[in-house]
Amino acid sequence: MQHNRIKIILLVIALFAGTARASDIPIIVSSENIENVLEQLDEVLENRNVYITSRLNRIDSIKSLPVGIGREAYRMLEIGKEYESFNNDSAFAYFRNGYDMARLTDNLSLRLELKLRLIKVHVRNGFVKEGYDMFLAIPDDSIPDSMRAIYYGNAAEVFFQVGMVYYSATPPYNDLCNKYRREYMKYIIPGSIEWELLDAENFIYMENYGAAIATAVEVMERARL
Repeated sequence: MQHNRIKIILLVIALFAGTARASDIPIIVSSENIENVLEQLDEVLENRNVYITSRLNRIDSIKSLPVGIGREAYRMLEIGKEYESFNNDSAFAYFRNGYDMARLTDNLSLRLELKLRLIKVHVRNGFVKEGYDMFLAIPDDSIPDSMRAIYYGNAAEVFFQVGMVYYSATPPYNDLCNKYRREYMKYIIPGSIEWELLDAENFIYMENYGAAIATAVEVMERARL
């Protein structure tokens, strides 16, 4: 939840800043709105240490669990998922170790999940071209139904990051990002915080910044409850 709240608030700040700079968008952003968002960001950041401590405690617990040799890749996956919300470097290391272990097994679903998560943190760490190439190497028709959600979610993030880096080619990448985001939303509970966040991103894609701000602020208020 803390990770979602930070993402929500940063999204709202970005939207406020963007609309304030865009003279062709008839939206008035009051200083009170921005101040309110910044106050809520302060509140979240004050709790960040508590959140990280709880994640580290869970990681220690997972590390202490006795597992057989054949289950060690699963342990790497779970630890990587815990790190994913606050430390991409550590998440990358555990996903990489888990993937190397899983490659020695015939568990295709485990290997695919570790590879997809590895691609996502690779892209987040700035290795956009490498992550992009890794993603393209996965045939779409090789993805089982059980892995479609994470596949579409990763695809949306990969193409978003590529569009940010290769700005001159942003429109086609944004279109692909939007396409995969909409596919991903089919697997998310409608009305959930994650679903609403994705909906706000859809509004941004359509350049409906007013609706994007309204949606993001509404979700931010829900996340405080």
